[in-house]
Amino acid sequence: MRPEVSPGPIARPGVLVGRRGSPAVRPSVYTAPKRHLPDRLTADRVELLLADYRAGVLHRDLAEQYGISISSLARLVRQHGLRRRRHRDSTS
Repeated sequence: MRPEVSPGPIARPGVLVGRRGSPAVRPSVYTAPKRHLPDRLTADRVELLLADYRAGVLHRDLAEQYGISISSLARLVRQHGLRRRRHRDSTS
């Protein structure tokens, strides 16, 4: 009689299995959870941001002040029908 042989670890999608059937250590890759803009800025804060934008506050300063990226700022400005300002030479 042959002894019973276990079939080994069962492969499951998305689960790495190391030697001896124990879970393998995944590489440390962190992806932040998606944070949607409406969850971060209330309508009042958006209006303040747009007023500051119209007043000429720099993009990077607005992004830092309101905790959003410059690309999120650009999208917000576009969604509210404003034209995006281009860089101006700071020496003039």
